[in-house]
Amino acid sequence: MQRLQKSSLGRITCLLTVCADGTKLPPLLCFRGRPCGPIEKKELPNASFNYPKSVKYTVQMNAWTDERVMLYWVDHVLTPYVKKAPPVIIPYVMLDKYSCHHQGTVVQRIESLGVEWDIIPGGCTALVQPIDVRIGKPFKNCMRYQAEEWLMDLDWEAGKVTDCIKPVEVRQSYAKWCAKAWKDIPIDVVYN
Repeated sequence: MQRLQKSSLGRITCLLTVCADGTKLPPLLCFRGRPCGPIEKKELPNASFNYPKSVKYTVQMNAWTDERVMLYWVDHVLTPYVKKAPPVIIPYVMLDKYSCHHQGTVVQRIESLGVEWDIIPGGCTALVQPIDVRIGKPFKNCMRYQAEEWLMDLDWEAGKVTDCIKPVEVRQSYAKWCAKAWKDIPIDVVYN
């Protein structure tokens, strides 16, 4: 068994995307891992690892959103939605000022889909970005509750609880919690 390092639990990024009509696009989880390494090449696409299909997955060395992660988001979350959009709809994406959101390759990929985009001015995210306004807190609360339940169910009597938990189990747990938390966000909340 691999020993669970603090860093294995310490960071996972979740990208959530909603639409003005209340549609929730699949969440994207970014785990800590080497791009093109064993997690991304063997674990994530393998059905036997039991990751929910309603969530998309990628890796980054620090589990941060970078250009590569944003391009993955465009290709695997935004593109499928845009392809299903009625021809009279011009999709419009609002991104915050985080630098990787407006890098040239990301912008080109978004624009190649026929999607218009804009950067939310500094200090205005809380006013216009729906995830920050109404969705983020209940989503995080649901994730936190599930994580606390999972931790309480561990055998703490053994004294070496981290010696018996595999990092893959932690990633699978986060993925399941994410799928449930996202499903539990009502569409009317997103729409409002």
